[in-house]
Amino acid sequence: MCKNILVIMVMFAIVIGCEKELEVISILPISESDMPEEVAAFFEEHLPGVSEYGNGSGCFFLDDEKNKSLMINSIDELKAAMYSPFELPDIDFGKYTLVIGQHLVGGTAYRVREHNIVIKPEGIELNISVEKPDGTYWVICPVYYWGLYPKLAQEFINVNLIVK
Repeated sequence: MCKNILVIMVMFAIVIGCEKELEVISILPISESDMPEEVAAFFEEHLPGVSEYGNGSGCFFLDDEKNKSLMINSIDELKAAMYSPFELPDIDFGKYTLVIGQHLVGGTAYRVREHNIVIKPEGIELNISVEKPDGTYWVICPVYYWGLYPKLAQEFINVNLIVK
């Protein structure tokens, strides 16, 4: 009888251990009010189309890859990824990871409304929600996004574009 109880307890412990391994964590970017003002101002000014006014240059990234999502963990990685004739903001890469990128969509009025990181046992996913306004002209163009997240060590395994 004691052996049966011990076997059941061990099996229960294994099941609980497996459930913890399958835990999924969702992380939102640091709010702009919680980061240095110069960081938010830099990306609002220089990254194309991140503000309602469409500021920035279409030549932000050095390469011409149309869909890209980058996890930047140092100022050198940021410099290597972008065309930078301007002074870069002071980002504490010891605490944060910069997630930045672009994705092709079917209209000029699409806007990124939110994004988040989902950490799963198999890796990290980036979910990007874009809003498709009514009455847009069909033309292929990129939407841009950026955010500071708590320090991340892994690369993305999947990027999901969610059109709302």
